[in-house]
Amino acid sequence: VEEGRLYTQILQISATDLDCGKFGEICRYEITNNASPFQFNDQGWLRNTEPLNYEKSHSHILSVKAHDCGMKQSKEILVTVKVNKNCNGAIQGIPERVEYNGGSGRKLLAPLADVGLCG
Repeated sequence: VEEGRLYTQILQISATDLDCGKFGEICRYEITNNASPFQFNDQGWLRNTEPLNYEKSHSHILSVKAHDCGMKQSKEILVTVKVNKNCNGAIQGIPERVEYNGGSGRKLLAPLADVGLCG
């Protein structure tokens, strides 16, 4: 996911249960890590609850359990969410104004210029 954005559907997980009837249905998914900025809905879609910051964490590893409607829990699985740095491709360090005296020779116009590339 790209940093700084809120997503309602990052990925979807699903689980199956061999029980019959209602006890064979998956009713919810639970992230067991403490203080995780993510949440699953009942259909298994993962969303982030706050904008993610690449500098704070390049990825998040979530421990997830499924619960059937009888509240039996599955074993934990690990889900990794990679955070991509927000790309700001731009030229920086170019002065708004350059003073030049005629006949004074060569002058660098933007000696501190920097091009930020995405990719």
